[in-house]
Amino acid sequence: MPLQKSNSLWLLYALSMLACCLHLDAHNEPLKVTNAPPEKLLGYNPNTDHIVPAPNERAIALICAHGFGDRKHRFGFENTQNTTIVAFHFRDSRDRQHSWGDINLGQEADARVVLYHIILCYEAGYKTIALFGHSRGAAACITALDMVERPDAYRATWEAFGFVAHTVTTTQKSTRHLINRPAIKEIREALQRGTIFLARPLMSVDAAIGCSVANTLPCALSFLYPPAHWAATKAFACCTSYNAARAEPIDLLESLIGGNTHYKFTIYLATDDGEVSNKCDARLFDLAIQFPENLILHQIATATLVNAYQQSPGPKPARLEALFIKNPAKAAHIFIPDAISAAQEYLAGIH
Repeated sequence: MPLQKSNSLWLLYALSMLACCLHLDAHNEPLKVTNAPPEKLLGYNPNTDHIVPAPNERAIALICAHGFGDRKHRFGFENTQNTTIVAFHFRDSRDRQHSWGDINLGQEADARVVLYHIILCYEAGYKTIALFGHSRGAAACITALDMVERPDAYRATWEAFGFVAHTVTTTQKSTRHLINRPAIKEIREALQRGTIFLARPLMSVDAAIGCSVANTLPCALSFLYPPAHWAATKAFACCTSYNAARAEPIDLLESLIGGNTHYKFTIYLATDDGEVSNKCDARLFDLAIQFPENLILHQIATATLVNAYQQSPGPKPARLEALFIKNPAKAAHIFIPDAISAAQEYLAGIH
């Protein structure tokens, strides 16, 4: 008996020591991003459109991500009874004072802004969330989806947004956060119910820089393209927050579609695209052939885009009009009515 009593005391002592060393602080709900100032979470105010609470289970939120050198853009979409359009400024929007260091071209810093707006829509009760991204905005949308699929790879972002299920303290000075996976799963399902529209997506920053170099070099100096491309990529990475070591959007997209993630993409490309390049088009066509239920791909001739631009009703933005006079093909690439029409038909048909 004394031996049994002694063993019991040792067991109680061991359990009490374990309780002191291992403390679980449970959070049933993530921190409401809606209640936190964006300056705290993003470092700036993106001037987000007002997001009304979802009126019903079938309501849809469409998040619009603008391209590089552009500003907050709704692309002609309007709110309806069951549709909420959410537009915002990226940090390097031309309507904001910004530095070269704010330029990220769709990598994690830009994607964090898209994810922030996805979470806002989720917290507003939307069970279906669609995305419309143009150029750099499209790249940011792809990276944001990668954040949702692989939260452990972006743990700091999810923790900053308050998606912590438990805080585990192993000692008084050592803590470890456990990500709130059930909440992230609900966000993933909301995005899978929607459609991701990408207009002239920036699939490779390296290829886009190569396009810019090729367009700048005179034909007589074309032999300088390889070293000029290398130097331009290095200089761009040094001056901006772009990281050349990160995976390109095309690589992330292949992982998303090939990984049986159930996202639905509709992508519009332009032929002879002198801005984002056509280097990744073949890989996109291969994806569309292998996974037709996940990717619908359209390629539009430049001449068709120019004609659509010329015949479009209403005034054009002054910057676009000036660019059209200088370079019609380049301006037409920016103006992609087919992608906008497809998204409008999607929104109209979902109810």
